[in-house]
This record gives sequence, structure tokens and C-alpha cells, in this order.
Amino acid sequence: MRRLVALVTLTIFFGPSALAAGPGEAPGLSRVMQGNNTYGIRDFTSKLPPTTMLGYFKANLPTVVDARGNKMKDPDSLGVAFTSETPMPSLSSIRVFTSAASEVNSVASYLCKGVSDPTCAPNHPITVSMQIDSVMGICANSPGTSCIEKITVTTEDGKTSAISPIKQLPSVAPTFPAGREEGGLTYPAGGATWLWSDGQSGLYFVRGVIVTKAVKMSSKWISQAPTLEFEITPVVTEDAPVIAPRLETFALNGTDTPVVRTVGIFPDCVITDTGICYHRTTFPNGVRLSATLQVPSNLSGWVNGRLLKPDVTSKPLSSTVDQLVITAGATKNIVAGSFVKTSLIPPALLTNADGSLNFFGVNKDQGGAVMSSGDVNALEDYKKWQSALGERALIINEAWTVASTLTPATDTCRVQGIQGVVTSNASAYSPGAPEWNAALQTIDYRVAAPHFAPDGSTLNLGTYGLSMKADLMKCLYKITRIPSFASISITSESSGEKNIESVAIGQNGDWVHLSADGFTFSSPTLRVKLAQAEPTQSATPPVTTTVPAPSTPVAVTVAPAKTTITCVKGKTTKKVTGVKPLCPTGYKKK
Repeated sequence: MRRLVALVTLTIFFGPSALAAGPGEAPGLSRVMQGNNTYGIRDFTSKLPPTTMLGYFKANLPTVVDARGNKMKDPDSLGVAFTSETPMPSLSSIRVFTSAASEVNSVASYLCKGVSDPTCAPNHPITVSMQIDSVMGICANSPGTSCIEKITVTTEDGKTSAISPIKQLPSVAPTFPAGREEGGLTYPAGGATWLWSDGQSGLYFVRGVIVTKAVKMSSKWISQAPTLEFEITPVVTEDAPVIAPRLETFALNGTDTPVVRTVGIFPDCVITDTGICYHRTTFPNGVRLSATLQVPSNLSGWVNGRLLKPDVTSKPLSSTVDQLVITAGATKNIVAGSFVKTSLIPPALLTNADGSLNFFGVNKDQGGAVMSSGDVNALEDYKKWQSALGERALIINEAWTVASTLTPATDTCRVQGIQGVVTSNASAYSPGAPEWNAALQTIDYRVAAPHFAPDGSTLNLGTYGLSMKADLMKCLYKITRIPSFASISITSESSGEKNIESVAIGQNGDWVHLSADGFTFSSPTLRVKLAQAEPTQSATPPVTTTVPAPSTPVAVTVAPAKTTITCVKGKTTKKVTGVKPLCPTGYKKK
């Protein structure tokens, strides 16, 4: 399970809970990484602390004393976490399954050499679905298909420079050409991931994948809408006796059922190559990254993820390919998690409504179960686990990642291609489009996270970013012109308290963007509403960032010096920022 988790020194804290298993061994400066004789990997001592959640859980699993007085890992302990890490393929592949492709962890799967492989033929008697993982290569090597065109980095002092791909990871990786069958199976080329460099000491592992699923209809494979996952990860290297990842077929749970898995990557390595482990590390302070991607034109809907103040644009390059540009800073990844006693977990937390095992039930014997913050079930599952996880974050690190979902488009307002991007630093959030609240004329978005940081006293402050096509905003709000401001209300689910803040709306081409931060958790609902009138001087626009074009350095416009006051009317509070801020009619200055 992986999505961006930065390299930090980790300290574990546990919320009060009857399920809590207690702390394990604190991570030291060096740890023994267990080898595997089957693959010729010997044990080695890592000089770096854990940089993934599963690696962290493995290093910190609570211990017990056996009958002989020896210390051993507690087999009754399970590490549970909601984080931005997510399973993202590092290798391109074409696979078929004996059930729906969404159930890839529990059904037979077969690896295909290509779509012409007899195993992949639509007339195969036992296969039901297909999944094609097309890793995004470099556009210079794979023009005309989904690929990474350019990555730029803007440092805290405003200097923008391009980073360059320097090494394919792993050095030998499976690839395949794009396929396009009218009315049938359509998918982009499968490429390889690369290591990128800023020409100095900074290294970034850049990974993107277009996932295409297909089902059988009329003796043909018919593609479904594709999805996108993309991340930029700063990394450092460590020499280690590891192997390059590869795809192999195993027996599923000791049965004769074949299942395709990636082997060769240690839990703490973002990616490996022969003799090298690449660990996550921290982003430079204040850095903003811009990724220019070429994606399928039928990629649609909403994108979510871990970005700070995102600014997004898109345009068609051809009838089949769009250019998508995402510019944003890295944001905090508030990880909700703890060790729990598996023997004390209520069955309801491990099963779906139909009684089948859910994500945590399937992984309860693996020592760690990590759910992506943007998973379609994350919000509901988080509420079930909240009392066991407590109100202190397990750890907080950084991330720069996006992922699209197949959640339905926003109401009846539909636009071509990607509709919008919504981001948050919460432990769990709505995975797709914000909900259109017709009664209140607002766009609603739900998030959830522990109330406090790992120290138990510092408040976790939330961030929210929204970029959407101007045509979509005009359709939703039934307006002809995009206003300069929007009102964002943050309503607490538990207390009903409401905080209202006026934020500037920026526009970049045919996209608009806005951001809010500083609100607290546990489970607030964020509502965005357009301003009814242009604000007066008492609501001077805050600092905004505009990007004239993907290749142009970010230009920063600074508003006049301003102050912020808090105004109160009953239980409702409202922040007003400006040169000479005044409370609205009916409000009193707090």
C-alpha cells in the first residue's frame, strides 16, 4: 500500500481505546531488513527509519513474552491507518480475472503477454474482466499516448526550474504499445517509471498510471472509463541487497488458484532496482511542483488527492489526448492510526454489510492494514474506527499526489474531460466530486481527521483546495460571470458550530481555483458558495498565485497589508480580512 509518505523520524502515540495494543519498539537509527532466500536477498541493516506505513508497523509491532521468557512480536496486534499511501502499480501489465477487476485481491488472475495472448482472448471460458495498468512513460520516448511531458519545481524564493529524467526504474521493465479498437478495447501504451533530478542533490521518483478496466460484451472486450493515479516523491538512495521488482504468479492462500503479484520491493522502499533501495524523504520547504501530463481524452470526472493550493488547467492536444497541468505545493498527510488487538475488534469493523470481509478483515493477519484516505469507503470506515484510533494523529508527513475515481459527475452539469480537482490533508475525505446542495446553493465536501497532532495538544489544521472548469461553475451556479470571491463555511458535525470565511477566486484560462485552510477537525463539512456581491475594501483579496502558462515561472501578486478580525453572531463566527476590516451587519467583533 503506498502513496506519498515522507521520510521523517517517527514517534508513535496511541489514542485511549479498549482495542489499543500498546506501543512497540521505537524505531532506531538502524533496522534489520529481513531477506528472502527464494530471491537470494540477504538480511541487511538499514540506516534509515521506516518511510512507509507497513514498514512503520513492522518496525513498531508490540511485543509479548512467550512461555520460555523470550520476547516476540505480538501476533494479536494489528496496525490500522488511514493515510495517503495507496497501491499504485510500478510496472505496466495486462491481466485478466475470473471475477470483477475490482476484486483483484481475492480472485484468480492471469498475466498476459499482450491482448493477443490466448489467455486474454474474450472467448476464454473462465475469465470475466480485464485490467490494463499503463505506467506513464516520458513523452519524448512515447509521443501520442499517455505520458509525462514536463516537471518543474518552484522553490520558496520563487525560482522555477525544470527537472530531468535521468534513470528508468527498474532498468528492465515490461512495456507494450497502445491499443485502439473502435467500439471495443482502447488503452494507452504501457511505459516505465523514471527517476528525475534537479541537477544537484534533489532526486524525485515520478510515477503515474492509467488504469483501464474492461468487461466482456458480445464476445468482445469493452473498455470502461480509465482512471489516473499520479505522484511525485522526493527520494534518497541506500545500497541494499535487493532485486528489481517483477511480476510473478503465486498460489492464492495455499490453494491452486493463480494470482499475479509484484515481488522484489521491500516494505520501506518506494521502488527498488538491483542493489538499490529508494526511500522517501522530505520535500524542500515551500516548494511548488508543476506536472504537465498527457492523458486520454476520455479521462473524465473529478480528481482528488494531497496538494496544497492546487492550480489546474487542461486542453485537448488531439482527438484522443488531452494535456493536463497540475501546479501545487506538497501538503501535510495527517495519518490516523493505531495498533489494536485483533481479538477485541468487533466483527462489524471487519465485515461489509453483506457479511463478507472488508479491507481490514482481509488484511487483519498481515500485521498492518492501510486504507487510502481517498478510498471510496474511507469516510464511512473512518467513522467506524474513530473511537479505536482516538483523536491524536499517529504521524504527520507530506505528500504530492492525485487520483481520479469513477464517481459520477456533478449532478446534471457535465463538461468534457476532467471536471475538477479537490484536495485535502484530511485522514479521510470524499473520493470524488463535491456534492451539489441545491437547497443551499453550495458545493459540499466532507473530510475527517483526528482533532490533535501526535503530541495530543496541538490542533490539526485542515487545508482544502478546489480547482474546477469555469463552465462547470457557471452551470452549477447558473451565472454568466465568475465572481472574484467565494464564501466557504466549515461546519462541525459534532457541535454544529460554523465558521465562515471569504476567499479569493483565481482564474487561469478556463479553470478557476480557490483554497481555504486553518479549520479544525474531527469531521467538518465544507460548503463553497459564490459571493452574492463584489466585496468592499473590508474584504481585500488575500495573496493569490497565477500561472500564465505551464512554461512560465509562477508570478506572485501581493495584496496590501491587511489584518483579520473575527465576527460573531450567535453560534456563527466569520473571519473578515482586509486593510480596514469591518464586521457585517448583525455581527459583533470578537
